Amino acid sequence: MTTTYHISTDELNEDFLQKLKHAFGKKQLLITVEEDDDDTFFLLSTKDNRDKFKQSLSELKGGDLVSITPDELRK
Repeated sequence: MTTTYHISTDELNEDFLQKLKHAFGKKQLLITVEEDDDDTFFLLSTKDNRDKFKQSLSELKGGDLVSITPDELRK
């Protein structure tokens, strides 16, 4: 069985270990840790972030965009 967990380091605690033990029983495990660089988790992590993200998507779909050239950014 293969399972992928997307969690923050704050969630690595005894409760998480107990859940792993319960899910896999008394088996040998191979644990590989890699940094998750997907910003979606952050964007959806709180109600405020979700609301802002949804608002931005609505503005994008509605054509409410601001165009800036690289030269304008350097000013």
